[in-house]
Amino acid sequence: MVYDIAVIGAGVAGMCAVHRIIEKQQGKKKLPKIILFDIGRPPAKRRTQMFGFGGLLPNSDGKLYLLNTKEVAALIGDKKAKLSQQWVLDTFQQANPNLPAITKDTLPSASLTKKLKNAGYKIYKNDHIQLLPSHIHTMLRTFSDEFEKHIDFAFDQEIFNISKKRGVFVLSTGEQEVKCRQILIAVGRSGWRFCGNLFKSWGLIEENSIARYGIKIEMPISNIPNFNRSNCSMSNGQIEVGPFCYNGKVVPEDHYDFAMASFRSNEERWYTDKVSFNFIGNIRCENAFEQTDRIAQLTFIMANDRVSAERVSTLVNGRTKILTNGKGGLLPEYEWIVDALKSFGQVAPEILTKSYYHVPTLVPLPPKIALGTNMETEVEGMFLAGESAGIVGLLAAGETGMCAADGMAKSL
Repeated sequence: MVYDIAVIGAGVAGMCAVHRIIEKQQGKKKLPKIILFDIGRPPAKRRTQMFGFGGLLPNSDGKLYLLNTKEVAALIGDKKAKLSQQWVLDTFQQANPNLPAITKDTLPSASLTKKLKNAGYKIYKNDHIQLLPSHIHTMLRTFSDEFEKHIDFAFDQEIFNISKKRGVFVLSTGEQEVKCRQILIAVGRSGWRFCGNLFKSWGLIEENSIARYGIKIEMPISNIPNFNRSNCSMSNGQIEVGPFCYNGKVVPEDHYDFAMASFRSNEERWYTDKVSFNFIGNIRCENAFEQTDRIAQLTFIMANDRVSAERVSTLVNGRTKILTNGKGGLLPEYEWIVDALKSFGQVAPEILTKSYYHVPTLVPLPPKIALGTNMETEVEGMFLAGESAGIVGLLAAGETGMCAADGMAKSL
């Protein structure tokens, strides 16, 4: 049998894509043949942190940042991005009528905002929807009930190779080969290496020169009163700060051979009086994908297989054990961060004296490849969505999943 569509990855991007295809084909005599792959467990089965139906969503902080639409708009255009965002929000609302309202963000105090702008930072409000575990579980049950009626599942399946013969994709899992006419790759953050290797083997890589990594800073909320509990993000082009996340805890997000610092606040067990935020550099270098992988693995080893925490002051003063000792160290890639922190500390000095930092903190994305506004690659019939397409965020994953589905549906 040859499937019309194979979707690799059952996270937010993959789920939204499948739902959109089913939605667009309703009323037709025959639905397309769709198969959904995931390396993790099927719906309603015990799952790991990263894998399984819903992807990282059940173990995420559950924030749907509306700002992520800007990244999607840069690829597909403003009008289409707005429509796709509204579709995702409407779809989630249908899957769970108790979906929370949008939380409108504020800005830091006027004096701090002025200082940040004078220092060259653009400030972005982070309006968002905060999903709780109950909302997420209801949504996943709704999607899984729908999918079981219309598509085939292939869970607990790892795809080792993708080839194309006579216009048909062949997906090899080691135990079987599955053929399909179109393919959507939506493997999310856990599949960044899979995508990087796939893009390389197909000769698709367009740019591999920006590595995004840094630290996650954590401190008592009371130490930064001028931020007004804003969830804002800011950037000066090279450095990205935020989003600011409150009353939660920094926890390890477990990947295959590294753990990266993440944040949880949407359950009572995570409650603290802390605020945490990313301090990420967009670092230009050769072989950025490989460089990010090296940083992830080395910091993981040096932190004894977990996420490490040290005072920011030890880093600024050159006494840190984890990163660099001021003379190169094992991770000379981090030497930029001392000057960057000192510069930011001129605006918010409490960051340098009253906070801790966690590593590794990074944005694990595959190298950039050329994509059309319908999320199709240069390989006819191969589409991307979510972080596989280089776009971060849960809401953005759903938006790009919808766009890819619309692109694939045109050939059905």
